[in-house]
Amino acid sequence: MKRTYVALALLIMILIAVTGCASAKKGRLDFAMDLSSLLKNEAVSRAGITKVTVTLTRTGYDTIIQDLTVSNNVATGRVDNLA
Repeated sequence: MKRTYVALALLIMILIAVTGCASAKKGRLDFAMDLSSLLKNEAVSRAGITKVTVTLTRTGYDTIIQDLTVSNNVATGRVDNLA
């Protein structure tokens, strides 16, 4: 009898976890990449990093290519409306 209650309690917790929180239909990714470690390379340091591009891929979805803003050796940006 005690095992039945434990199993029932676990089942209820799983159901709440799965159905209790509706997942968002669209999401976003925020990027903030510190580029200073890349600048330790002398050739890169002389030229500097002026452009960063991210490519997001997922099976069954279109590829997303997004340019990030570079300022003070940090690349930042956001990709919205992700499924």
